[in-house]
Amino acid sequence: MKKFTAAIVTVLMILPLVFTASADVGMPMPEGEKFCTGPDGFDYMTYDSDEVIHLDVEMGTVIGVIGKFDDDEWMVEFSEDGISPVTEGRITDAQYDALYPKDEAVSPELGAPLTEAVTTETSFSSCMLRYGPGRGFDKSASIKQGEKVTYRYVYDYWCYAEAEDGRSGWVEVNLLNKVVMPETEPATEPVTEPATEPVTEPATEPATEPETEPATEPETEPATEPETETETEAPAKKGSSGKSSDVMEKVLICVAAALIVAAVAAVIIIIIAKSRKDGKKKDGTDVK
Repeated sequence: MKKFTAAIVTVLMILPLVFTASADVGMPMPEGEKFCTGPDGFDYMTYDSDEVIHLDVEMGTVIGVIGKFDDDEWMVEFSEDGISPVTEGRITDAQYDALYPKDEAVSPELGAPLTEAVTTETSFSSCMLRYGPGRGFDKSASIKQGEKVTYRYVYDYWCYAEAEDGRSGWVEVNLLNKVVMPETEPATEPVTEPATEPVTEPATEPATEPETEPATEPETEPATEPETETETEAPAKKGSSGKSSDVMEKVLICVAAALIVAAVAAVIIIIIAKSRKDGKKKDGTDVK
């Protein structure tokens, strides 16, 4: 009975460790008030240096503002991609003002305009509309699969979409059936004039021939292809890696719990079997 009690206590001590380890998978979000980076990346300084460090991160990267560091500086912490370790630093008031609030709408004119508005349908069961072009921005609304939306402004792989009932926000273009990217002008080479040699008169002959300029070919500009809107295939779905990691984490937790339960059951069976065997031996001894 003492062995059985000890086994149960051991299992109960192991279980919290297993679930705690599973809960610590991944990097924690930055603490403090949350903001998002703008289209120009993010500038910050370390605690022991005034050198400005520039990070060319995607718009919508979450920045946690902890509080004031000095009269004109703020303490911040962030993870460049949400996976790498959290970095701490400080920013000036100007750098603080360049951040975007997570829950305030970003103007659609941030993106590049298309020649014509595009009307299409959503291709997934549920699409999130966000306040800005980045996953760090809060959700402003949601649209269901097959709903028609119209967009005319595109920033990176995000577009500002409007549903028929007035809901609007930024959505990833790979969640839509039809993707049209902004026009890009083809690069043209500059036109250069051919070099001509200066005309000189002969010094020895009294009669001089009239000066003639060499014939030059007319300048022609290279033909440029007309600007067209290119229709591209929707890029690979984003966000699947996050869901896969969540599913894998839950599977690992279930497997760990099942192994622990099996171990407990085995210990209990062994203890019961041994107790019965000892009881039989004792009964046999008493009979003799």
